[in-house]
Amino acid sequence: ISAPSYPQAAQLQTGPKSSFAAIKVTDGTRIELSSASALEIVGDLSAEAGRTLRVTRGLASAQVAKQPAAHPMLFRTPNAEAKVLGTQLLLDVTAESTRLEVREGRVRLTRMEDGAGVDVPAGSCAVASKGPAPAARFNRSTAALQALYSFREGRGGVVHDLSGTGAPLD
Repeated sequence: ISAPSYPQAAQLQTGPKSSFAAIKVTDGTRIELSSASALEIVGDLSAEAGRTLRVTRGLASAQVAKQPAAHPMLFRTPNAEAKVLGTQLLLDVTAESTRLEVREGRVRLTRMEDGAGVDVPAGSCAVASKGPAPAARFNRSTAALQALYSFREGRGGVVHDLSGTGAPLD
């Protein structure tokens, strides 16, 4: 799906069974949604004034092209905001928490309820939820990652590979 064809505040939702969607932004950024996920495009993705995407549920994987320092890409969820300058990341969103995994680069994760935040470097993850402030910790699953399965499909005979490394091993 080509992002410039979307009007402002467009929504993209994937179905509950074995569905998948991908968005390619004009700057080269690629965003993938697994099944039972929802994403809202806030504003114009082709603009130079920064880009904001709202992930309301599910699993979103992104390979973000380098962004201008003054206009970072923002991923907003019900509980957190991830500010990205250029990186590869994975967001797992539920109503109660947002889990951020950074594969390349660095992302600032800020909890919405109180502004508590943490810089998450490559190879690390952090969770924004009620309780202690988000903290970055080493994430073993990114070292030599071959495949990543969340098993969030719920039904059906296909489990999607969300690793973003090579051809998907569904």
